Amino acid sequence: MWSPVAVAQLRRVYRLGLLSAGGSLTPDFPTWVALKSGLHELGYVEGENLIFEGRFAGGDLDRLPELASDLAAMNPDAILVFGPTPMRAAMAATQRVPIIMAAGSSDPVGEGYIASFARPGGNITGLTYAVSSERFQKQLEILKETLPSLSRVGVWWDSDADLYRRSWAPALDAAAR
Repeated sequence: MWSPVAVAQLRRVYRLGLLSAGGSLTPDFPTWVALKSGLHELGYVEGENLIFEGRFAGGDLDRLPELASDLAAMNPDAILVFGPTPMRAAMAATQRVPIIMAAGSSDPVGEGYIASFARPGGNITGLTYAVSSERFQKQLEILKETLPSLSRVGVWWDSDADLYRRSWAPALDAAAR
């Protein structure tokens, strides 16, 4: 018979490193609220089976390599980076710990962070704000894996917007083909 204490000792506690060029995340910061809410929906509860280890440069970008090395030395399950400068510091600090970029680059392939969207390689994953047919193709691929019978996808955008016509529309059209 298992005691509650024995079961609690067997439960794995995950450690997520956070690396940012800015200040610490305030409890009401929308990205922080969304992250914690999403993780909670997946069963991760801070203090029970999840610990956040935050390192924040407070605007002093020269501190990022040291902060990234400190996080990597803790051997977290992953390091979540906010922005391109922390991304470079985390990549220099570890090639073993998974690095999750949150809008880490507008061109992660061109900047050498990943080999391609389809096959990033290395220890990098996450989100980008890149506008490319490859990005949209990967998103459509994930949708199809999730919903195999999917045959149509709608994109709601202001079609009068110059940016949409110039960059998003051609990339979406190419991905859809």
